[in-house]
Amino acid sequence: MKTLPKTLNTSILISVGCLFILTLSAAPAQDIQKEIQRQNLRITKLLQPTAKQKIARASKEYENRVLSSNWRVDYHDAAVDAVRNQFGNLGTQDIDALVQVVMFELWKSEEEALKEILEEMNRMNQVKKKQREYIDQLKKQKASAQSKMREEYKVVSKQPPVASVQKKPRPVRKSTKMASTRHLKIKYPKTPNIIYKSTKNMNLAELDKYTDDMEHKMDTLNGLSEELSLKLQLLMDRRSKIIQTLSNILKKISQTSDALIANIKE
Repeated sequence: MKTLPKTLNTSILISVGCLFILTLSAAPAQDIQKEIQRQNLRITKLLQPTAKQKIARASKEYENRVLSSNWRVDYHDAAVDAVRNQFGNLGTQDIDALVQVVMFELWKSEEEALKEILEEMNRMNQVKKKQREYIDQLKKQKASAQSKMREEYKVVSKQPPVASVQKKPRPVRKSTKMASTRHLKIKYPKTPNIIYKSTKNMNLAELDKYTDDMEHKMDTLNGLSEELSLKLQLLMDRRSKIIQTLSNILKKISQTSDALIANIKE
């Protein structure tokens, strides 16, 4: 199938152009996203079954190219190549319409990945909050134990002070447990499961060591959180670029549709 139905080109341009041109200029970003979704559904409904099969193959080819390039690729040009590999040399207007559908599929997968990583970020923030509160409790318990010890051994306080042992900072380990998004398989650090011990029967030395271990785990959490934040920022940047590219395509379609509508009226 080298060409689309003759009615497809005009139908897509009029339906996309008329609705989109009215909303794009003043619409906030979230409205633009809704408009992209509506127009993608409208275009998809116009496609014949064989064209939909080719679109599915083009979408997979496009996704593989973008991911294999570590997202350092021109999103629009890569989508155009994927469409032409399946449909041959179509007209510019048909290419624009099909490129939008192909890019939309990747955008949906990106949205799913973004949601998964946001959920992981929320889990990690909850664990960090719990860890901070737990460390505060340990420090209060330590202070209480130290105060009690001073009361019981007042004689010790009259002796020359003994230099405290300086703790060497331990390197923060990166998580060996990684998760990946369901569809795009984007890897990200998984929130570790922290096991808490009972401190009821710990002496001061044990409590001090345990508190130090918990603080180190907190440092690790902070490092993982920063790593996850960077991953999230990269996803959001890519999402923004894809939305902008889709928006530009729809603007182009809407501008082209003006001439078609004018010709129909004549």
